[in-house]
Amino acid sequence: MKKLSVFLMSIILSIALIGCGKAELPVTLDDIKDASEVLQDVAEVSELREVKSPLGNDQQIFLKLENTQPINSFKLRGAYYMISKLTPDQLEKGLCTCSAGNHAQGVGLAADHFGCEATIYVPSTTPEMKLERIRAYKNVTLKIIDGSFDDAKAACLADEKATGKIYIPPYDNKDVIAGQGTVGLEIMNQLPDADAVVVPVGGGGLASGVLVAVKTINPDCRVYAVEPENAASMKASIEAGKPVELPSAKTIADGTAVKKPGDITYQICSSLCDGFITVSEDDIKSAIAYLYIEEGITAEGAGALSTAAVMTGQIPSDCKKVVCIVSGSNIDPSLLQEILEEAGANLTK
Repeated sequence: MKKLSVFLMSIILSIALIGCGKAELPVTLDDIKDASEVLQDVAEVSELREVKSPLGNDQQIFLKLENTQPINSFKLRGAYYMISKLTPDQLEKGLCTCSAGNHAQGVGLAADHFGCEATIYVPSTTPEMKLERIRAYKNVTLKIIDGSFDDAKAACLADEKATGKIYIPPYDNKDVIAGQGTVGLEIMNQLPDADAVVVPVGGGGLASGVLVAVKTINPDCRVYAVEPENAASMKASIEAGKPVELPSAKTIADGTAVKKPGDITYQICSSLCDGFITVSEDDIKSAIAYLYIEEGITAEGAGALSTAAVMTGQIPSDCKKVVCIVSGSNIDPSLLQEILEEAGANLTK
């Protein structure tokens, strides 16, 4: 009966999209369920922890702790799932990818598991902690590119063209999106009557996967995507009616420092998302400090975006059960210490 219900929900969602003049989505709940089967021995079913509302209101706040995954980030899910579907001939060619740091670790873990070589391009702005973790994988060759994530991506795509390596996109790929969507599937299993799910968005892989899972299973549950004000490429694209590129994307939330979202992720987010929220750099720092001091949770900039949206009162008050995805914890200790010292006068344990 439950399978039939989910099937009917999928049909209803497809009809609704067609009725709105929108194309059928490239990722389905079945894709996400398949990814879940593949990932069950690799990724953990992360904890959904209820905490007090930072605003002191009657909202029930739940933190989805993806920062506790083996690489301290949800990125393991999409990278591993896509690589698991490659043929032996494709694996033999080697892999290449671009990353702000967390996706690289997912690719590195999968490359070691499947015994293939991976060349990973990261921008020079990548935190040292993430670089150290990437270097720890035995099958990885690390290339640090001067500039932004987009500069690293350009170098990666040039390598793909010149060598025939298999490119593992950090977000704009249906298998990567399906892998990330397992986060949303878990949330629906853990809290099926959630009123809202708040998800960080950069390139849009996590947001897209979560949207498909949540909206298929519980169309009444709202999903809000959160970006830094300094790198709000998805919000700008939604407002423009097509993917657009920002002139820059400099933010403490380096995992979401993407100038332009993907085509597939834009399609899904524009079709299903209930709202796009932006937060300031100070808001992000406050959320990092709050999570650490009040809840004992380490979050990197991107990982604190959802909490920042709640702390700034941007989630509608009629959403009583709110899930915030804490997407990662790979923050340099020196930066965390600096943020905690800045917040010390205002936050106490």
